[in-house]
Amino acid sequence: MPKKRGKPSKSWFQKLRIFLWYRSVIDGTGLNNQELDAKFAWKNDEAIEFRSSADRPRIFENIGKKLQEPLGKDSSFRNMPELVSAVGLEPNLAGTRAIYDSILWDILDQKAISPEFIEEQINVILERYCLERRPLDEVVDSPESYRAIQKKYDASHIYLTFLDGSILTMEMDTLTSISLMWLLFLQNEPSYNYQIRSALQGRLDQVLDKFFYKLDDTGIFDFYLQAIPTLLASKVDLSRCQIYPERFEEEGSWLIVPTALIGKIGDDFFPIPQESSKMG
Repeated sequence: MPKKRGKPSKSWFQKLRIFLWYRSVIDGTGLNNQELDAKFAWKNDEAIEFRSSADRPRIFENIGKKLQEPLGKDSSFRNMPELVSAVGLEPNLAGTRAIYDSILWDILDQKAISPEFIEEQINVILERYCLERRPLDEVVDSPESYRAIQKKYDASHIYLTFLDGSILTMEMDTLTSISLMWLLFLQNEPSYNYQIRSALQGRLDQVLDKFFYKLDDTGIFDFYLQAIPTLLASKVDLSRCQIYPERFEEEGSWLIVPTALIGKIGDDFFPIPQESSKMG
């Protein structure tokens, strides 16, 4: 059978990337597609006097309706990277570039991710938001608090409580918080971290469900049904590691904590009642 020709279809997350960027531009400007073309599509602003309906490239219309990125085949118009850069220079649209350049898209594009990539990206996120990874005994204010917390709560509850509190400090940066949880899920792949991994999977399911639910009126919610299988299929690539990376899995189980709170956490930090704590 002859092979079908043409460009390969975009994956669900590539489409989501384009959609979220486009929507953020629309929301940030209040302009329609034609107005956005006039403002951003042309490379040479001096050409504005020659623009007409026939000349208009319909770049933003194709992005919005077809999730089709401009390739820059016509040198008069910007390709997608150039368009993202030009839009991001506008003061009220600076956040649009962060959406398009989110590390989440690189994570989703890899079925097997190296330990080095995982650690590097986690550290980049933590540094950006003044967060650190520490074991429980370095986070609490006293040995008494350490013993009390361990007695009342299991490891997954402790982990998620600190993670949830840390994510609240991330200025509603949803894509980055999803990226962080996804990377932590991968890092806790070893079987003896199964409690934390399972808790992270459950939390990611909740976060992704809420994230896509907000997009329900756009037809994008269907991507949620592909996000969870993608999560479960993603793996750590150990093919080039002769031995498991030192402390990789141990650090994965460490707590994510705002730097300002290290050494100041008492057992009263945990808001969930005793009956919801450690079972059995």
